[in-house]
Amino acid sequence: MPRDNASGLRTIGTLMRRAPLAVAVDFAKQTLQYFTNQIAPALILKGFFDLLAGDRSATGDIALTFGLVLGAWFLSVIGDAMETWSRPLINEGLAGLIRGNLLGALLDRPATRRPKTPPAGTLSLFRRETTEITSFVDQVGDISVSAAAFAVSVGILARESAVATLLCLLPLALAPAAGALLSKWVEARKARWFEASASWSALLGAAVDGAESIAAASAEGAVVAAISRRAEEHRKAKLRVALAGRALESVFSFPQSLATALVLLVASLAGSGGKTVAGDLALFVTMIPGLGTFTGFVGQALTWYRQAALALRRLRDAFGFADFGPIAARQRRPSRPEADPAGGHRAGGHILECHDLSCVHPDSGKGVRGVDLHLGPGTLTVVTGPTGSGKSTLLRALAGLAPLSGGSILWDGTRVDDPEAFLVPPRLSWVGQSPGVFAATVGENVRMGLAGRDGAEGEARLERAIAAAALARDLDALEAGLDTDAGPGGARLSGGQRQRVALARALATGSAILVLDDPTSALDKATELAVWKALKGLRGVSTLAASNSPAALRAADWTLVLEDGRVAAFGRPAELAASHPFVRELLGAGQGAPET
Repeated sequence: MPRDNASGLRTIGTLMRRAPLAVAVDFAKQTLQYFTNQIAPALILKGFFDLLAGDRSATGDIALTFGLVLGAWFLSVIGDAMETWSRPLINEGLAGLIRGNLLGALLDRPATRRPKTPPAGTLSLFRRETTEITSFVDQVGDISVSAAAFAVSVGILARESAVATLLCLLPLALAPAAGALLSKWVEARKARWFEASASWSALLGAAVDGAESIAAASAEGAVVAAISRRAEEHRKAKLRVALAGRALESVFSFPQSLATALVLLVASLAGSGGKTVAGDLALFVTMIPGLGTFTGFVGQALTWYRQAALALRRLRDAFGFADFGPIAARQRRPSRPEADPAGGHRAGGHILECHDLSCVHPDSGKGVRGVDLHLGPGTLTVVTGPTGSGKSTLLRALAGLAPLSGGSILWDGTRVDDPEAFLVPPRLSWVGQSPGVFAATVGENVRMGLAGRDGAEGEARLERAIAAAALARDLDALEAGLDTDAGPGGARLSGGQRQRVALARALATGSAILVLDDPTSALDKATELAVWKALKGLRGVSTLAASNSPAALRAADWTLVLEDGRVAAFGRPAELAASHPFVRELLGAGQGAPET
């Protein structure tokens, strides 16, 4: 994976540069720990055995080593205190940095090229994959410091016995080779675990979202059985990963035992008990675990790094990135334009047009072709047509949410080169068929449209938006009013309330153009009539809505009929009722209101 390796190295290097002090503290702490826990005890034991063997000079060595240990212990206590600050910054802090960049990059991408990963799967990726990356960053300090400690330890041991040192290193060299051989095996099992985890999370999330449909179809047993099967697959996959990790640890620990056995063999061949044999034996036996730690790190580092690189690749694949890129250094989308003093509109309003507009889905070849449309200030234009005629596609294209296949969009007569960046509040606001309601209060959801406007101006705009969306009566009926918790995805609100919360948020932006995709499909007749009347009465605001509702057609100033992705008719609703059969059939379906 050369590309993954290069991207992984860049990302890890950039992450470490984002927290240099925390990384330095971690390195210093690891250095002190290696000295006090591995090197110092070996030197003290050697001096002690040398002293027992009659070497009086060892007393000074022991005293010096004890002094160094006390100093290192004191510094280590300080390091422990600093580590409570540095470790969370390396782990949670850098993980938050990665997740923030991923979310920012996700929002920067055109809507049609955003990942189709279910929310549960996306959250799983954000949590799991970033942890894989930061875990390796956290291990870089351990690997680097253990490498330095390894070099110092080998120097100390070689000074005592080059032959014994060589015999120690030979079996320890097996660990990196074993790690290289087993890393792909462990990686494959971990990849299967991640796939099982994503599948289980996705099904569980879908079951929660579709609870009503499941109950209506009496499919609870089948769904529970499917969830149980995937949960069992996840459990088995995770168990295989755990067993693979244990097997890897055993492979890395075996060379240490072999090295210890070889040192004991050398000591037994060196003769019966003397200073050299007793002291050196204590030195070697005590230092071998430290040497094995480094060689084990070398073997495991390849596995850890592959896992981090694989995590980066999964994030790229899931979110469609060509490369993860430098952290927090991507070009951001243009900032939200400032509103004009007169509520976001120039005098007389704005004009949105499209000429010969085409937007075709590359996979299916369906979409809209050759559409000409003029949205004048203060008008309500309704796009209608049979299912699959391209209504939503046209609206998404005009809102900058779908890439154009041809044609152009004009704002006040000037061509818009980047619709997605330009057609944002307070120029244009969009409400889709599935209204986005967040896990916050109703008031917080609506106030998102205010874009930070506080005080009297913000409250006045909030009240106007609530009134135009016919939401005031519902708020009076709710126990906490605007402070009512909407729940995840608006689950604690009715379908009609969710639609009107999203509509109120769009109205609160004060945008000159409103683009609404079937905004009243879940409303009762009276509420729907109130909404269309309010939208028609917005001063200076142009509204483009997709709807097959008779109430919408009767309220419209203009109606555009789509058939098979092309404009079949355009004109006043009363005129089309006489000339076009589809409109005539819709308007004959009721007395000005849709069936519910």
